Amino acid sequence: KWLFCFALSLFFLLLANLFRVVVLVLVYFLEAPIVIQEMIHVPLGILGFSFSSVLTYILLKYLASKNHLTSAIAKRSFNLNNLGTSSQSFTRFRLKQTLSLILFILVSIFIYQSKDYDQLQAAVEIAPTNQSLALTDKEKDLFLRHGVTSYQKKKITSGELSATIFLVKAKSWRGHHHPEQCLEGNGYSIKSSFSFYINPNQAIRLVELDSMGLRAAYWFVSQDKYTEDYASRVWEGLLNPGQSWVMVSVYFDQSFLPLREDFKPFIGQIQNQALAMLQGE
Repeated sequence: KWLFCFALSLFFLLLANLFRVVVLVLVYFLEAPIVIQEMIHVPLGILGFSFSSVLTYILLKYLASKNHLTSAIAKRSFNLNNLGTSSQSFTRFRLKQTLSLILFILVSIFIYQSKDYDQLQAAVEIAPTNQSLALTDKEKDLFLRHGVTSYQKKKITSGELSATIFLVKAKSWRGHHHPEQCLEGNGYSIKSSFSFYINPNQAIRLVELDSMGLRAAYWFVSQDKYTEDYASRVWEGLLNPGQSWVMVSVYFDQSFLPLREDFKPFIGQIQNQALAMLQGE
């Protein structure tokens, strides 16, 4: 009996994972925004595991009650009052469904919750050189479409590192696009992207382009929070619609190694400019 339950539990997990893959594939072919794909990926996996666990629990309870019922039949006749027990079991099952849905929502919010801001320690000896750049018509249209309050495009140079940066301040999450989509829209092919921790409590997103190495980075920052995840930025916009955020996009002129000594101070300089924009300076 226990071996049967174990095998069926694995089968439930397989079905749940298959369902998650099918949903993600359908969302992809329906050309849903990438933020939707990112927001449902992990919660679907957790929800599938939760449902598999609930179904396994129900199966164990059913087998236990069946054994108990068999023993009871051997002693006395079946009591029709057991129908009331079945009704109660169905009610409990509906309750579990509701609790699973609530769990799905709470997990979605928790996973994409942004973190409290931890000031970067730049400690830069050489002041960066900043050169303001004019936005193209396409960039202006993109930034001004959904309530962007201010924006800057700069060329920043510090030591051997140089990059073009975009600072876009907006209260609505619609004012910020996914930086990786912007790269793809400009004809670049993204090989990979990953989180890189500037300090133990703060990460930025680094983007590796095909045949070009690491060439871009981005993150989002408010007065007291930050995140490198676009989906987290969307959640914050939904939960705190009046809060200003700055999207920071960095496009390096050359490939770089994030472990080089001047990389973190360089990012710290850019972060200081983003905070200055938030403060209205």
